[in-house]
Amino acid sequence: MLTIKIILNVLLKTANRHFVLYKILALPTRIFNDTFVQYLPEFLFFGIDTVQHNYILYTEAELSHCTQSSITVCLANAATYSPQMKTCELSLYLHTTDNQNWCQRRLLLHHKTPILQRYASTWIYHLPERQHVVLRCWKDKAWTSSTHTLYGNGVIYSTSQCLLTTDKFQTLPDIIGNTQATVDPTKPRGASTRGSDNFRDWTASDPESRYLAESWIHFSARA
Repeated sequence: MLTIKIILNVLLKTANRHFVLYKILALPTRIFNDTFVQYLPEFLFFGIDTVQHNYILYTEAELSHCTQSSITVCLANAATYSPQMKTCELSLYLHTTDNQNWCQRRLLLHHKTPILQRYASTWIYHLPERQHVVLRCWKDKAWTSSTHTLYGNGVIYSTSQCLLTTDKFQTLPDIIGNTQATVDPTKPRGASTRGSDNFRDWTASDPESRYLAESWIHFSARA
């Protein structure tokens, strides 16, 4: 008689050890003309237990010791707090009106510096001055352009293959692909360029050469 035993390893998860992790980005808030205030949380990462509403706090250095993937696994070496324990991070998460009682703040005078932070395909922006933004996106094998006026704090979604341009800053898209350019032997000797919206075609310095140029491009977004 043949006996087959199947052993299943099932990872068990208790509710009080499962947290949804958030990264805190405190953007400046205008209080008068070009004067802004910005909250300064002590911890950049806030985890909330959605069942019991306990929470946990991590600095960036502490989180770096965790195993991070689609699920972040950390050693149980940090305290968890109940909602009765008031902190700056909890008040920011709950959008309470008493943030000033729990958070350190700094005053920004004559503040005009834009802030852009990218997370996956989303840009979070802070623009203290009104900006006319040209949004150019690579879609269906072609570049499309649109113009927008942005001001204050906000979010731009689905921009991984887009670049934002103003007269003060520019971001780059995340594009992986290839482009080809052929050499025109009828051109006079010497390198030349022809500008286009997305790529620059070029001819070699030697008009006798005839070949097909192919290259891979990879733009990493940077503010």
